[in-house]
Amino acid sequence: KRKMEHQPPTYKSTALHNPPQEEVANILSSCLSKNFSEVEVDVVDCPDLTQSPWNLAGKGICGHPKLLDIGGENNLFYCKNNLRSFRFDECARLSEIPGAFMIGPGAGCRDVVGINSEMIANVNIAEGKYKSYVSVLSDGKEPLQKEYDSNRMGMLCNLLASEGKSGKVIHFKVAKRTGELNIVSCIRAGLREYYTPKEQLVSLGGTFRMTKGSVYAHVMPDFCGKDIKVAEVKDWLKFFHFQAPITCLSVLITEDIPELNLRLEHTHFFSDHNQAGHFHYDTTPDEVEYEGYFVVCEELCRISQPFPDPQ
Repeated sequence: KRKMEHQPPTYKSTALHNPPQEEVANILSSCLSKNFSEVEVDVVDCPDLTQSPWNLAGKGICGHPKLLDIGGENNLFYCKNNLRSFRFDECARLSEIPGAFMIGPGAGCRDVVGINSEMIANVNIAEGKYKSYVSVLSDGKEPLQKEYDSNRMGMLCNLLASEGKSGKVIHFKVAKRTGELNIVSCIRAGLREYYTPKEQLVSLGGTFRMTKGSVYAHVMPDFCGKDIKVAEVKDWLKFFHFQAPITCLSVLITEDIPELNLRLEHTHFFSDHNQAGHFHYDTTPDEVEYEGYFVVCEELCRISQPFPDPQ
């Protein structure tokens, strides 16, 4: 049995544009109004995210928030990289927030889970809370949400890391989707339209809940034991329709930095009814409702960038 390979991570830090949250809230109000018929966006004090219905490992998402892009999809494409692993505490130290509250999408460590999995990271290093989840295809057919209390992650992860403090955040509440974009792509497109002509790189991270409707999602099966081409990934993934309410952990950045090969947006979710996975889009536009909290990231931390894209 091959073991997950842990190697000392490489690290590169890049400062991001950090606009006022009121400015970002105005952009979100504009772009979301093009995609949803009911829209509220404002800047508020972050609620206590340890409380229901959020049930996260930290109270807030403020305190030097940073985007951590760890590993990457190319570790999935290349069989020899499938078993890469990383540690939450090590990545927190590299990002210079050693006690970080870290949330976001990624892959579970195969040594821990016993199979490849979708991970929903929810970790508070300072308080010793490892309250993540994974979604696995345990019988190869139906996904199952499981608690995941490990300090290890698999070959890719995209995290919002912060000091877990309370503070001002961007609150949004929308309903009845009228456009084609999913909610995360809509937000990213609006930010990109505003900031890219100014050559300013902006990143958001946080959490939102889909409180009504259904969602189209995927869950990764176990590794196939060979290199996989980009064009083959869709056929390899397993897709499902899941029901609200779900809690999503999400990060986005307006543009790639070509030499860093960044993931532009990534969202995973968990639920109280044991459905979890990778968020694609809602499938019930007339009834869907979302509410969430995002923060502007001050810095990008690229950790252990994998090999260039396969063909």
